[in-house]
Amino acid sequence: MADAYGALTFSKSDDCVFDGKALTRALNELQWTTSGNEWKYYVDGDMIGMSDFGVQYPTVFPEKHVLIRCYCSESDTEYEKSPSEMTEKDWENFEDSDMDDCTLEDLRDRFASHVNQGWFEIACCYNEKCRYVGFESLRVHASGEVERVFVTSGPCTESRTIHEQLGVKNSEISN
Repeated sequence: MADAYGALTFSKSDDCVFDGKALTRALNELQWTTSGNEWKYYVDGDMIGMSDFGVQYPTVFPEKHVLIRCYCSESDTEYEKSPSEMTEKDWENFEDSDMDDCTLEDLRDRFASHVNQGWFEIACCYNEKCRYVGFESLRVHASGEVERVFVTSGPCTESRTIHEQLGVKNSEISN
């Protein structure tokens, strides 16, 4: 079985003002790859990037935890919690979780409050040998507007283009 390898990038508008530490924490609450990569905030450049450059199955359709299962070896007990109930100790006891897709509303609610001006964008590209290639991007504006694009093509996939928008009128989309 082949894997889809690629890259995730973070960029921002020239006028972007954001809380890098808070945004990085919020980004890391979601699963953006299957390879366990995390986002890191680089204070010197006021930028965010991936912990590793090579990632498997990168996406801007991240998943969120909905129910988390933990195991405490000290008491030999298993327990479940919602993500909002988790403590640092619970995360140390993490075993498994149920995941669900994030909607544009979820992404807006998680990220827009960390952007005071302008926008940031997460984009990825990937390929699986000569079977298919893909490109995805997610742009979150300080105003709460969110745009997501998905394009895939190749001989072993159905060529598709998806463009979702939340709070954006077509005439207002800026480059």
